[in-house]
Amino acid sequence: MRLRRLADDFDLPIVIHVQETRLQVVTGEIFYSSTMIEYLDRIGFLRSGVSLIHGVWLTPREIEILARSGATLQHNPTSNISLGSGLCPVRELIEAGVNVSLGTDACGSSFTVNMLKAVNSAALVQKLRTPDYARWVTAQEAWTAGTVQEQFRGAPGLSRYGLHPHRGIAESRPACRSGTFPVHRLSSAHPRRHR
Repeated sequence: MRLRRLADDFDLPIVIHVQETRLQVVTGEIFYSSTMIEYLDRIGFLRSGVSLIHGVWLTPREIEILARSGATLQHNPTSNISLGSGLCPVRELIEAGVNVSLGTDACGSSFTVNMLKAVNSAALVQKLRTPDYARWVTAQEAWTAGTVQEQFRGAPGLSRYGLHPHRGIAESRPACRSGTFPVHRLSSAHPRRHR
């Protein structure tokens, strides 16, 4: 809890990797007699300003805990696909009111730090969770989570730097100027290699 106190004293965010794999869920039960999310909640660690990375293996109870705590869950689809970790329950998190952002994890575990690829993967991979297309993560939701969604409550993504998802980045791309669904086109685009 020294880390929690330090973050509180200096108004710093906390980033922690939690429940990316089934093994981490089992390990939590062995070490804490509960899942890691339940343990972090029990000791008062979870609150606004905490960003949990992955959260692939979450129960409905844990999703309720995250919603109540104000913590952010960062979905890392490219990393989770690459490592075969599983699929984060993004729709359930959004419906529960959990702040969901997107990330790339790290070069060693996802093979890319390309956020456009993360947006694309987030929009595509969630279709595997259910055949009900009404519950799929939309291109707009993926784009928002990867660009303007707060990484931590009070610390928004691109808007923090004076950027807007519909100005500067999206409008400068030719594919976005010509179609009626620019966000869908952008989130479905394959990033070109820069020389």
